[in-house]
Amino acid sequence: MRVSASKERCGGVEVALRFRCFGHFVFLDEGPRDATPAHQRGREFLQYLVTYHHAPVARDALAYAFWPDLETDAVGHRLHVAASGARATLRTATGGLDPIRFVDASYAWHPSIRLEVDADRFEACYADGSIAAMREAVDLYQGAFLAGEGGDWVAPMRVRYESAFITMVERLAAERMERHDYPAAIDIALRAIAVDRAHEGITRAAMTCFSRMGRRAPALAEYDALASYLHRVLGVEPMRATRELRDAIADGDGPLHAALVVTGAA
Repeated sequence: MRVSASKERCGGVEVALRFRCFGHFVFLDEGPRDATPAHQRGREFLQYLVTYHHAPVARDALAYAFWPDLETDAVGHRLHVAASGARATLRTATGGLDPIRFVDASYAWHPSIRLEVDADRFEACYADGSIAAMREAVDLYQGAFLAGEGGDWVAPMRVRYESAFITMVERLAAERMERHDYPAAIDIALRAIAVDRAHEGITRAAMTCFSRMGRRAPALAEYDALASYLHRVLGVEPMRATRELRDAIADGDGPLHAALVVTGAA
């Protein structure tokens, strides 16, 4: 995403910085160059401040997130180096403005800087709950939150956003199925399966839609892919509802009515 042009506001200069957190973390200045700090801690420092940009972030919170086994006093220099890397990355885009301030033992964005983050818009769409808003949120989800990053603090956020994504996909797929728009429902379901291969409710939805379109082979292929994954990764077999749907499709009886329920048990 790009940094928008600076603009006058309240006698000062407002700088809008845009970040993408879904998929690989991206911040772009006025060109297509990825300007993310190369140093791991500088990059992670920037990611943390972008994620929690609505309020100052205490030094102690950052110390615990990055070095949980060290005392806060022992990580002061390390935090300073990480913050310097983040500042250097952003300073050109902000016209020389110091983008990150350290005040009252906390790091905060300069008040003239406004952040636009895809995760914020995703959350707003999820809270809205309308079909249009959920479609926008699903389109925003370009991959796992901060994909490829391994910080312990990232994992809960990643699970949270993935869960919201799956919930919205379930609702959108069910809405398309109710309207008998099976191609659209399949497209939505397959996006969710790419994120969570073990989700049986979404797999049943895809199988049902393929079957209703007269495409028995891909319906059964979805079952086989699910069964193989569950056996290889979890050592279990698909649930009874999924097996019964597979048998009904294989026998040419069509999908069971119960399989049309996308939400509920996976």
